[in-house]
Amino acid sequence: MNSLACDIGNSFVKFGFFKDNHLIMVMNVKTKDLSKDKRYFFFLDKVKDVIIASVVPKAKKILIREIKNFNKKINIYSLSDLEIDFDYSLYEKNKLGEDRISSCYYVYKFYKKNGIVCDLGSATTFSCVKKEGIFIGGLILPGILTSYFYLAQIKKIVKDNFIFDKEIEVKALSPKTAVLEGIKFFVLEGLSFLIKKYKNKVGKDFKVFLTGGLSFLFYPYLKGIDYFEPYLGLKGLNLILKEVLWG
Repeated sequence: MNSLACDIGNSFVKFGFFKDNHLIMVMNVKTKDLSKDKRYFFFLDKVKDVIIASVVPKAKKILIREIKNFNKKINIYSLSDLEIDFDYSLYEKNKLGEDRISSCYYVYKFYKKNGIVCDLGSATTFSCVKKEGIFIGGLILPGILTSYFYLAQIKKIVKDNFIFDKEIEVKALSPKTAVLEGIKFFVLEGLSFLIKKYKNKVGKDFKVFLTGGLSFLFYPYLKGIDYFEPYLGLKGLNLILKEVLWG
C-alpha cells in the first residue's frame, strides 16, 4: 500500500512517499511556496492516504486544500486529530510540536529504546522518550544556520563546502572565517557537549538519534550519535498511519 507523509515545518515541507512501508522518495518544498510550487502533485495519483504533521496551521490548510482540489477521493489525516499510543501528558497541554511527536513515536515503536532525538532543522530540538512510550521533555534551541543567516556572510558561506578540522581558529581575520569558525564551534563543541550532558542526565542507556534537514551536513562532525535517521519524522508518520488507521 502506498502513502504520503507530509511534515510541515517553518521553512520547508518534507514529503515522503512510501511503498509497502518503505520510504522510496523524499521531496522538499518551501513552506511559503505550497500554493505555487506543486511538484508534490507527482505523488498524489499514486496514493490513497496522506498523513500530515504541522507546526504551521496556515500552511496545513493550504496543503489540504491543494490536495483536495487535485483529488477529493484521497484520504487526508492530521496527526493532531489522531489518538496514538504515545504519552506526552507531562508536557504542557497541546504545546508539543507534531514533528517531535512523530519522531519520538518512531523511536518508541520501531526501535523500542530509550531515546534522545536531536533534530537539526530551522530550530534545533532535543526530545527525550522512554522505551515505554513516555515523553519526558527536551530543549528548543536556535537553528544552526538560521542563527547565522542574520550575518551577511552566511549566504556565501553556505554555498561553499563545509570543511572542518578539529582545531577551532578563535582569532579569525575575516567575516567569512569568523562565521565559519563560529558554526564549527557550535557543532563540534556546543552540540557535542549537549549530547554528552543529556546522556549524563537521563541515563547512559538512552540512545541518541540524529535527524532533520541539516543532519546530513553535520553528522560527520558530531560526537555521541548512535543512530543517523535523517527522516525520522516521516517514518514516524507512516508508522502511525499503518498502526492507527490500517491496523
